Amino acid sequence: MIAKAKIAAKVNSKTDRSAAFQSAVNIAARAGKTKDEVETEMRAHPDGPQQKYLEGKDRLRPEINRSWPTSRKLGAATCRLSLFPLNQHYRRYCVTEKFRGGAIV
Repeated sequence: MIAKAKIAAKVNSKTDRSAAFQSAVNIAARAGKTKDEVETEMRAHPDGPQQKYLEGKDRLRPEINRSWPTSRKLGAATCRLSLFPLNQHYRRYCVTEKFRGGAIV
């Protein structure tokens, strides 16, 4: 899963951790993760882009809360696997903020 990979990606001094963190939150929100799921995953990988929010005073949850609305404004979609095979492949059914009818992707 891309969201897990973004969250677990190790960062170094040359990495723009703020941008990497926002990207991880964006992708997790689009994948239908909850804030609690994102926080749990980020705490499990403290060397990822979230490390700056875990150093010193723990600011991880406030930063997730701050970043979440931005990810939703970018057209984040809530996706679930469909319960039926389409063309012998399982598809994701996505409901976006703007289009409640959903779309097969």
